[in-house]
Amino acid sequence: MRPDVSNSIPLTTVDAPAPPGWAAKLVPPLGSARADACEAGLLRTCAGTRFALIQAVLPDAVELSAPDFEHQVSRLYTQVWQRVRDLQASAPLRCWNYIPGIHRRDERGLDRYMVFNAGRHRALSRWMGTSDFEGKLVTASAVGTHTRDFVLHVLSGPAAGRPLENPRQVPAYRYSRWYGPRPPCFARALVLPPQAPLQGALLIGGTASVVGEATRHEGQVEAQLTETLRNLASLLAAWREVEEPDPGLLALVRQARVYVPAGADRHYLIQQILRHLTGLDCLEVMTADLCRANLLVEIEGLTASAEPG
Repeated sequence: MRPDVSNSIPLTTVDAPAPPGWAAKLVPPLGSARADACEAGLLRTCAGTRFALIQAVLPDAVELSAPDFEHQVSRLYTQVWQRVRDLQASAPLRCWNYIPGIHRRDERGLDRYMVFNAGRHRALSRWMGTSDFEGKLVTASAVGTHTRDFVLHVLSGPAAGRPLENPRQVPAYRYSRWYGPRPPCFARALVLPPQAPLQGALLIGGTASVVGEATRHEGQVEAQLTETLRNLASLLAAWREVEEPDPGLLALVRQARVYVPAGADRHYLIQQILRHLTGLDCLEVMTADLCRANLLVEIEGLTASAEPG
């Protein structure tokens, strides 16, 4: 990561698959943990007093066929969930997925993100069962990486959070088959439990210019950012239990990361995000392909520790 300076708010450029800085600070340094081989790849676990962060790596995933990639993602997710179960911080809260060749299509016309979704869906369906499946989902993001490996980071804590959906969007786990044979398994956001150190805070998953289940404003970066900010405000309104998604709610976001595809207007996006997310303590920026090739910006974040009311 490289620090920059912009409007006195710390601005960090993220160059490689990594969890946000705020998550890394909850646990001992990830580099100090021992990497353990598992059937599907490598696991590295950093467990603090209340939180744990697991890094899982599927080496050379870019070389795998689509069926093999789906199978290995399913195995890796299963093994990570088994690892989390055995920790004191045994409740998964947030996932970050980095997928090599995310837009590459197989002979069926499925891109790598759809193949990943099928593997993740299989693992989580088996692990969590069908009873209240939707109520057990965590929030997540999934973006492309130009490395050869598939990388997954999972943050876990002492108690499960409460999934929260965006009223403007179809829940991802209910997407139609237009977006792949199995839907993405994640919640739009997660309300942390009141007893956690980040008590009552909102973990916001990757948010983009999607209304219903369709991309809006293809090719228009300004309009996509506006729609993305509306979606963030809608999530925050649902969290605070207010009827109107007032743009002023965006000030509740304290930590944010923005994913920007290569070629998008990075400078414009950063300046506008800093203009609208006025409560930020830190902004991270990562160049990455997004889950849909027609998306131009994605934002995730963390609010202050506060119970809605």
